[in-house]
Amino acid sequence: TPELNTAVAAEAEEKAMIELELNPPPTDNPTFETVANSFMASGKSKKGKPYKPADLNEKWSILKTHLLPAWGELQINAIEAKHIAKLMDTVGEKRLRNVLNVASRILGYARTNGFIAVVPEINRPDATGASDVTPYEPEHYEALLAASAPEPYWYGAILVGGDLGLRAGELMGLKWGDVNFAENTVTVARSVVGSSLKWTETKAGTFGTTKSKSSKRTIPMSDRVRDALQTLQKPSGLVFSRKEGETLTHGALKRGLHRMEALAKLPLVGRFHR
Repeated sequence: TPELNTAVAAEAEEKAMIELELNPPPTDNPTFETVANSFMASGKSKKGKPYKPADLNEKWSILKTHLLPAWGELQINAIEAKHIAKLMDTVGEKRLRNVLNVASRILGYARTNGFIAVVPEINRPDATGASDVTPYEPEHYEALLAASAPEPYWYGAILVGGDLGLRAGELMGLKWGDVNFAENTVTVARSVVGSSLKWTETKAGTFGTTKSKSSKRTIPMSDRVRDALQTLQKPSGLVFSRKEGETLTHGALKRGLHRMEALAKLPLVGRFHR
């Protein structure tokens, strides 16, 4: 039974159980790659909760890019501090902490299943708390809004992302039922996942939960957000969607933002999270 009582969560839990049956923990002295595949098939965090599709995608990316090329053919009980040190020398500073976290999870899974007695010590760098996303300068944000003003759809999308602070997936999942003009609020209740995932089988445009419990929130609208959304208002459905009413993709958001950045004569970055 999934922790979140929804059809999407139930299907994810069922899939995780099937994958674990098809890829049970190996019984001999396996390679790191074998253990890593079994760990990913379990689909569970160390607290026993299912990983979200975006989290699984990030872990697969780290495995394919960093861990499997470095350790894939090593037997799991042969990995020592020297292998961890060598790995740390090959990973960029921004991604190093995430890479080491995934390595630690897989080695912990190996210990839980009896393949190793002790997890080698991993000295993670201190978290700086700094984001790798550079926000727009206020004057650049206003220039972006001015450039997009002739196109109410993109003007509204940029405002909701900037003034209200919605993540791209949250903006893609926003429905008119979440917009309360009477109380002048917008409620963030869901996020769209799967639309840019490369290594998971999540269908593009699937509705999922927000990033965390605290991400479910109700936000007061600024006057200009209210005016922009009233211009776009429809009886139901998604606030920002494709013409057919289907969910947007991260690629569509990026292309739209690129176009607005070009009109505003700003560097073409196309990261909606800015």
